[in-house]
Amino acid sequence: MTHQYLPLFNSQISYYRFGSGSRLIIAFHGYSNDAQIFQLLESELKKNYTIIALDLPLHGNTRWNKILLTPKMLKKIIDAIIEKEQLPKEYWLMGFSLGGRIALSLFQYAPQQVKRLILLAPDGLYASWWHKFLVQTYLGNLITSFLLKHPKNAMNFLDKMKEKRFINQKVYDFAQGLLSSKRERTLLYARWFFMRKMRPNPDKICNAIIFYQTPVFLIFGKSDTITPAHNAQYLVDFATPYVHYYKWDAGHLLLREKYLSQLATLFK
Repeated sequence: MTHQYLPLFNSQISYYRFGSGSRLIIAFHGYSNDAQIFQLLESELKKNYTIIALDLPLHGNTRWNKILLTPKMLKKIIDAIIEKEQLPKEYWLMGFSLGGRIALSLFQYAPQQVKRLILLAPDGLYASWWHKFLVQTYLGNLITSFLLKHPKNAMNFLDKMKEKRFINQKVYDFAQGLLSSKRERTLLYARWFFMRKMRPNPDKICNAIIFYQTPVFLIFGKSDTITPAHNAQYLVDFATPYVHYYKWDAGHLLLREKYLSQLATLFK
């Protein structure tokens, strides 16, 4: 494993390189994780694969200069790392949870370079009407900003969402944990704000998969209530036969030692 920084966009983008194989994988971690979560895969993949795992803005060691991340910017970051590390220009994309949304956004912008998508409990495949309103409209953005800056109002909002069954208990508990700490609230607001343009469009994703005949491996935990498996049904139905869909006996966190042998099969 090596750790490097890429100076770009007046920021310092932290990334890790695992393995030395000829096939390149670009990997994105989940919320509140960092790129080192992918070190788990090095022992299984290091001979045949090189993994470049980035610390996302306001995660890990990346020093982000308070600018809005867009798919176009992310593509420039990836291209710059590929040039710096002298790596192939075609690659596989892998994303876990939030990283799944980031990977899908990049794929939607530049699908021609992506030879496989591996998505572990991915966010970004489905958004309810209230979620779209909060994150994709001007008024919704104002409300989201207000709620994240006023925790009592946010907790009342969460209570109403749970009462109306718009969110389940697991999501409620997760959100409550984030809102209970001022530091976590500040980070949540900043991460949401600077990555709010990373929003894949399911129709465009499906069309790109079919046009480029891109193999997609979707893996969910059977007991995952954060990003449940049914979120992927539209993609599975629309983009068959390119989508390979698996449900493991697991929860949300799929990048764990106990699942290493199952994870390794996705790269064969």
